[in-house]
Amino acid sequence: MTTEANRKHGGRRGVALLNTMILVLVLATLGSAVINVALASARLSGRRAYALQALNLAMAGAEEAVGSFQDDRNYMTAAGLPGPTRTYTLAGAAGGTITLTLVMTTVTVNGQPKQVRQVTSQATVTSPFGPISRVVRVNVGNAGSIPLFSYTLAARNMLNFNGNISVKNSDNSPSGANVHANGIITKEGASGLIQGNATAVNGIDSNIYGIVAAATPPNIVNPNANEVVFPDVDPQWQADAAAVANTGIAGSSTTFSGGGPLPTMRGRYNGNVVINTMTGNAPAAQINGGIVWIKGDLQMNGVIKGSGTIVVEGRITTPTGGNAVVGADPTGLDNILFISTFAGSDAMNIRLSGTQDFRGRFYAPNGDINLNSQGTPKLYGSVTSRNINIGGTPDIINDKRNNQGGFTQPGFLESKGWEEGPF
Repeated sequence: MTTEANRKHGGRRGVALLNTMILVLVLATLGSAVINVALASARLSGRRAYALQALNLAMAGAEEAVGSFQDDRNYMTAAGLPGPTRTYTLAGAAGGTITLTLVMTTVTVNGQPKQVRQVTSQATVTSPFGPISRVVRVNVGNAGSIPLFSYTLAARNMLNFNGNISVKNSDNSPSGANVHANGIITKEGASGLIQGNATAVNGIDSNIYGIVAAATPPNIVNPNANEVVFPDVDPQWQADAAAVANTGIAGSSTTFSGGGPLPTMRGRYNGNVVINTMTGNAPAAQINGGIVWIKGDLQMNGVIKGSGTIVVEGRITTPTGGNAVVGADPTGLDNILFISTFAGSDAMNIRLSGTQDFRGRFYAPNGDINLNSQGTPKLYGSVTSRNINIGGTPDIINDKRNNQGGFTQPGFLESKGWEEGPF
């Protein structure tokens, strides 16, 4: 009896041990699968971040080519034939290589074949996963597309000057600092300067004619121009950027107040962000070639240093009075693209003051930008929105130094402008 009982008890223990081993094996398999999924997700996120950086650089290279063709019709050509391939090397957090290749091709415009210059821009960045490349293509020339940011000022509807505003080139050349409105351009008073073309679809105020500088060939004032495409932020880029920015979620409200080391803006902020004023206009924060996504408003009381893209779903504002200063490091080629996706008359209320240099771009595809100045500040960049209202005495400058290695990064595809490869 005792032997039989022991045998049955031992059998039960054997079954329990076997079940335990099976359970441990199942749990180990599930744990390994979870780890593998997490690692694969991290690798995918990493690849996506580097691929987005390469795409930004490729678009910047193509934009550099378009801008250079506007200034020099023989750019990358000799006797009408394609010239040598051009390669640029960029160092730092936004580093990589950009290769521009020119070919002559034929496109159909209004049913007629037209020969155009076609530039392919391929950018390659070094990543932990090996080299990652993206490529875009753009047509330039009489039948080519003119990307939106080739204009110093561009309004989807109305562009209004109210003050002694100067639109210039950084080298003070008499052409290239172009302005455009798909609606009308208005001007209060006869003073000011535009070193480029002034074009509009539905009319131009007579005061504009007197402030368009002479050039050879002459600059154009055209009140019956064709419309320019104003794209929304590209949905695929927006999804990629949001995924990359999702890596650094912050709290409901964040304030940057400088210090050492200088704090870096990164990732996504779920609430409002405030950039405080620092003594001597010292930077309060920096951005290092990446993408910052702000779910709320951005209030810029002080200086942001660096280069990159800041997407704001709310409003972008500076104080309405006092000596508020916004901008980037005036000693370098810092260049920040500010995008507001807010739809309203106050998407951006920006006050530039004193003699501060600001290097960057403002873009509000569905809202208005109201830019006012106190003193004689300089904005090196562009302003592009639904309606633009500019007051005071600012200098708005098309910075040609950006075509010499300090590439800007628009961060989204121009609809009907860029074509993304592979080709």
